[in-house]
Amino acid sequence: MFHASRTQFNTLPFLRAVPRSFRRGVVPTQLTSTPARKNTTLALNNNRPIRRFKWTRRIFWGLLFGSLGYYSAKSSANAFFHPAEPGSKEDAAQLERLRKLVDRLPVVQKLRLDPMCDEWDAYEDFVDKERRLTSGPLKGSRALGVQRIFWKETEGVCFNIVHFGESTDGWPSVVHGGVLATVLDETLGRVAIRSVPAHTGVTAHLEVAYQRPLRSREFYTIIATLDKKRSTDRKSYVAAVVADQKGTIHCKASALFVVPKDIPLRPLVERF
Repeated sequence: MFHASRTQFNTLPFLRAVPRSFRRGVVPTQLTSTPARKNTTLALNNNRPIRRFKWTRRIFWGLLFGSLGYYSAKSSANAFFHPAEPGSKEDAAQLERLRKLVDRLPVVQKLRLDPMCDEWDAYEDFVDKERRLTSGPLKGSRALGVQRIFWKETEGVCFNIVHFGESTDGWPSVVHGGVLATVLDETLGRVAIRSVPAHTGVTAHLEVAYQRPLRSREFYTIIATLDKKRSTDRKSYVAAVVADQKGTIHCKASALFVVPKDIPLRPLVERF
């Protein structure tokens, strides 16, 4: 084939005077064999390093993302199956991180702008808070690491911004209904007890309607309000909703709190 191409090229002697760079762009490749062989050789030589480079790049990205996925899954599994023990250095670091996160929530920033709202952490003034369920056995970042309370006295409304840790799960990553009912009972009780002259009381009836599951390791807002029309000096009717940070309601609750006649109870005047 190359001999035939040389013959055709030699039959055109006038092309010998044309510069080779111009000749390659104008003359068909069938009239000369030399450029064709050079182009073929260059194409073959150029393909080899490109293929090697592609495989090297694929191996590099595969190792990179594989390593990131492995360490991310490992850290998540350790946090899920081995949460930080309350009182440990790791737990203290987690609690500090949660406090910084709750300060950045839009609902918290909005409530802080209201001069009528009083703010505190749940049971921060209690000496025996270790005996309380939510501030004792359920303390720490693994359970109820944050309960930021906002109380609006003029309207009888309580806001409780809660973070449910991984140890509050019933099903994996879903907050146990009993834990949620406990937090609701205490939040409703804050409104009821602060609204009666005796500043004390017990739960007589609690009803919880679960509408959507709550995901653990997330913040939720509980808003509890007093029904002033039905409430008296010895009875408090209260209701509450549980919403995520987008405003979607996940749960509703209502309760009746009463002041016992024959059982002496100490008044709860502290921030609880």
